[in-house]
This record gives sequence, C-alpha cells and structure tokens, in this order.
Amino acid sequence: MKLSVLFFLSSLLGFAQYTAIPDINFENKLIALGIDLGVADGQVLTTKINTITALDVSSSSITNLAGIEGFVSLKTLYCYNNKLTTLDVSKNTALLDFSCDTNQLTTLDVSKNTALTILSCNENKLTSLNIATNTKLNKFYCFSNQLTTLDVSKNIDLNLLSCSQNKLTSLNITTNTKLNKLHCFSNQLTTLDVSKNTALTVLDCYINKLTALDVTKNTSLITFNCEGNELTALDLSKNTSLENFYCPNNKLSNLNVSKNTALIALYCNSNLLSSLNIKNGNNTILTYFDATKNSNLSCIQVDDAAYSNTNWSTQKDATATYNTACSNLGVPETVFEKMSLYPNPTQGELHIDHIVLEKATLYDASGKLLKTTKFTSATQSNTLNMEAFSKGMYYLFLESEGTHTVKKIVVE
Repeated sequence: MKLSVLFFLSSLLGFAQYTAIPDINFENKLIALGIDLGVADGQVLTTKINTITALDVSSSSITNLAGIEGFVSLKTLYCYNNKLTTLDVSKNTALLDFSCDTNQLTTLDVSKNTALTILSCNENKLTSLNIATNTKLNKFYCFSNQLTTLDVSKNIDLNLLSCSQNKLTSLNITTNTKLNKLHCFSNQLTTLDVSKNTALTVLDCYINKLTALDVTKNTSLITFNCEGNELTALDLSKNTSLENFYCPNNKLSNLNVSKNTALIALYCNSNLLSSLNIKNGNNTILTYFDATKNSNLSCIQVDDAAYSNTNWSTQKDATATYNTACSNLGVPETVFEKMSLYPNPTQGELHIDHIVLEKATLYDASGKLLKTTKFTSATQSNTLNMEAFSKGMYYLFLESEGTHTVKKIVVE
C-alpha cells in the first residue's frame, strides 16, 4: 500500500507542468515578485502563473517575454521600458489594461485581446497597428511611433486618443463621439474634422499642416493648442469654457477672445495679427499671455489699459499699445489712408505727407525704443532724419487724431 502511494505521488511530481522562461531577466523579475522560487532555471511552474491577474515587469532589461502565454488569466500587463523587439499576447485574451511602451517593437498583434479597455504602446517602432477588434477601448496611446495611417472608426467608446509624433497625414474621428481628449500633435495632418466630437475638453493638434479648423461645435473645450500650423482664421466665440489657448506660429490676422471669459493662458505670438481683442471682462485671471512678434499689431483691446501695462508690459511688441477701445481693432483709420511715406527704403530723410502728425516713435526690429518725435505744428508735411541709424528694418509708430498705425521702414 505504501509503495502504491509513493508511486502515485512521484507520478504527479513527474507530470508537473512548467512554462519555459528563456529570458533570465524576465525570470529574475518573477523571482523578485515571489512568483517563481529558487534560482533561475529557465522555467516556472504553470500553476504558479496561470491564475495571476496582474503583472508588472517594466524596466527590467527584458529582451524576450516568451512565457507570457502561460499567464492566461492576466487582466493587467505592464512590460514597458524593456528591450523587446517582438511580443506575443495572443493567449492573454482576458487583458483589460496593457502597456508595452518604450520598447523596440516593429509589429504588435492585439486582435485576440478584444476585452482591452486601455492600450498603450507609445515609443516603439510600429509602422502599422490594427485595433478594429478592440471595440471596448476607452484609452488608446500610440505616440512616438512611425504610423502612417490609423483607423479608429470601430473604437466608438474611445474617451482618450493619443497618436502624436507619428507620420499621419489624415485622421478620421467622426465616429468617436465620446472622445474627451485628443492628442494628435507632430504629425502631417492637413485637415481635421472635430465637428462630431462635441465632448472634447482637450484638443492638442499643434505642429501639423492645418490651414483651417472649425471648433465652433466643441463648446466644452478647456485646453486648445493649435500652435505651428498654417491657420489664417479661428472662431472661438462658442468656446466659452476655454481656459488655455495656444496658437503661436500660425498666419492669423485677427483674433477675438472677448467671449472667452475663463481664459487663464493665451499665447498668440508669432502670427500676422493686425487685430487682437482680449476684452472679455475678466482679464485679471489671464495669468499667462504672449502677443509678441506680431509686427502689424498696433492696438490690443483690453479691459483696463493701466492694468495691462502694469502686468503685461513685456508681453507685446513695443509698437503695440493696450487700449479699451481699438478703432477698427488695429486696422489703420481712414485718417492714414491718404498718407504718403517716402522714400522707403531710405538712406536719410523720410517724408510723411498728407497727414497732421502728433507723434512718431521709432523702434528697432527687436522692439527697442530708439527715438520719439513730437509734432506741434498743424502741417501736413513732416520729415524724419534717419541718417543716424544703421542699415536694417525699423518700425515707425505714428499717431494722429487719437488713432495710430505702424509702418515698416528700411534703412539702406
């Protein structure tokens, strides 16, 4: 009888199932987590791993995750910041949350992981990725890859999409009506339709090739960054919840944020602005502001000019002034229409005729004040001597009859 029992036990031990773990760093991590026992021997008891629901082996210098197929009950898998070039998660069908960021993956098959709600594969070398079967995805991160196309039409439950720093030339998000945050910056997008994404609170589409963008349907926007595109116009009148707006390095000639009473940050530097209205009745909460490098901008309409001069004195070009009422919002008054300014370029004298000037202020290209000239006579013929100034470009701020204009002057 005793012999029979011993034979039975030895048979059980002899048929114990193991899962191969060929990567020593992977196995050492399992030992450190208390999942494997003893010293690394290239395998782990399958019964030790097949019921585990969460595994974090990130930052462990792993080059091969073979053996992960034995973790059939995994719902959470973090293997980011390793040295993986391939990864097979086809057997991990229970996965809900999967992160493989910062590896060297060129392909990734998640077609069997249909339960996924969070997928993060940032900072790899993926050139394509099919997530059509991952219809339960709520958050999807794939930034810093080499994707040229991305189809999210089947992922209608997406709340967050981060696909920045890829090579996308188009992005269709018309079916993603639950989208709350969209990060698609640093791609090659020429168009972007966000009219169906009315739940958006964050839109980061900077550094693309957009020439037009309609955000009038995105009334819940809080943060909007469209820096570094080719936009010539933007209507923000419907975005009354907007707190942070960034649009530097575009081609905007007019910007009106008078309806955006929640604005805390406004960066509109390096555009072609001739008109800027930030008079929204709540300028005192505007903490971050930059309207510099807009050489055509002579007047910025604000709530209180004194407050603006005190708090934002360096956040504009020297040729621009703050005023509670900008006539034509920066467009030169009819009083300047008949003005004649010549010769320009000039080598000496600069003539300004057909206008009664009150004051002329000269600035260099950096905005440094060089000279102020006041005119006391009512003559319509005025002369400025430019001989003392070196060759280059200057800005001449002219005032007459309570209005003003700015002209570029070139000294040869």
